[in-house]
Amino acid sequence: MNPKAHNLIARIAVAVVAIPALVYLFILGGWFWTLFVELLVVLAFWELLRLFRMKQRKLPWFYLLELCVIPPLLFHFYLWQWMAPWAFLVIAVMAYHNVRRPEPLAAESNLSDLTVAVLYVGLGFGFFVGVRHCGSDLEGARWLMFMFADLWIADTCAMLFGALWGKKKFAPVVSPNKTWVGFWAGLAGGALVGLVFIFGGWLPAAAWKIMLLAISVSWVGQYGDLFESLLKRRAGVKDISAIIPGHGGVLDRFDSALFAAPLLYFLLKAIVYSYI
Repeated sequence: MNPKAHNLIARIAVAVVAIPALVYLFILGGWFWTLFVELLVVLAFWELLRLFRMKQRKLPWFYLLELCVIPPLLFHFYLWQWMAPWAFLVIAVMAYHNVRRPEPLAAESNLSDLTVAVLYVGLGFGFFVGVRHCGSDLEGARWLMFMFADLWIADTCAMLFGALWGKKKFAPVVSPNKTWVGFWAGLAGGALVGLVFIFGGWLPAAAWKIMLLAISVSWVGQYGDLFESLLKRRAGVKDISAIIPGHGGVLDRFDSALFAAPLLYFLLKAIVYSYI
């Protein structure tokens, strides 16, 4: 069988099983959702260990993993106000490690790698739990459905229209396949999801707010995808891992959401629930 056809079949098969399971976890919420997010944290951190070759650098990966699993727990127990002290602790631990290391620092310090690994994975996935806690129990589940539907449709539209009509490159150095046509198609796909949720009456917000959220999520999600492409290009790999057949690794699948979830969370607090 053609490798591309085999990959497409694997992608479809995984999606058929994974999407209903993911929606079910959205609805369950509570510890079911938090523990699933923590599993994603562990897998994503393992992928970054491989990507940054941290094991060869003798880094305190176990302690860093412990730091990564803290943000989802803070959101689970509604202790988001402790996020700033957590971030300071991350920076302090990384600075201490680099100051105390016996060998001289390499030409390219691993401090930036450590910062990316812990803040990117810890905070990004932590906001998955934060979004689930926005509003009532049902509303939180629907906000997650809204976010992931927006990102998946935007990604599909960007890929399809970019491949058919895209010529001018959007970010040629980081991702040569990204085009301006794909970028605008992604925004249009996100807006389409917003319209579906508006007419379905599934979200507790005015139409203009839902459209703003939909376009914002699809916009920042595309930059999340580019950021992961930058990490992979820097490491010289196509996929970070092959944990998910046809989709690559956990970060390959959730890269957009790691940028979109924090933005959605703060916008929900600011313009929907007026907590800020």
